[in-house]
Amino acid sequence: PWTDVKEEIYQEVKLQKEKEVSEAFFSYLSGRGPFEDWEKNKKTFLQINAGLECDFSDLKIKKTRLQNRLTLPQLEKIAKVGANIQASHKDAGLVEDRAKRQNHEKEKAAELLVVPRYADLLEESGEENKQDDADESRSSLVKSEKDWRKEMAKW
Repeated sequence: PWTDVKEEIYQEVKLQKEKEVSEAFFSYLSGRGPFEDWEKNKKTFLQINAGLECDFSDLKIKKTRLQNRLTLPQLEKIAKVGANIQASHKDAGLVEDRAKRQNHEKEKAAELLVVPRYADLLEESGEENKQDDADESRSSLVKSEKDWRKEMAKW
């Protein structure tokens, strides 16, 4: 049973935690306190975070639906063996470090990023409605099921 005293204590603890989070957030925004050197250490933090994501991805592969009875100690041993094998291959020169990927030429990247937005289509539609109806230019905004099927047929 939840009494008034427990409710009051709960609300006080909740308020205290909210205050601490708010203070930490504003400290982060101001760049003071423990977040003073954030900009300097951000790159290191992101690298560590990426490493953790790789570790979790590796564990997800190792502990599959078929191997769901693996306990944490067993999973830890398997992960350590895999990490040792990778490290020894790297030391022996059998594995090269991955270079940063470049999927598109820099000149074409800007062209690829130009994507029509729905808001732009709405603006076009509004401008076209202002023009004379005799003008035969059509909006690229799909307004009916029939038009939608035509657009899908183009793809």
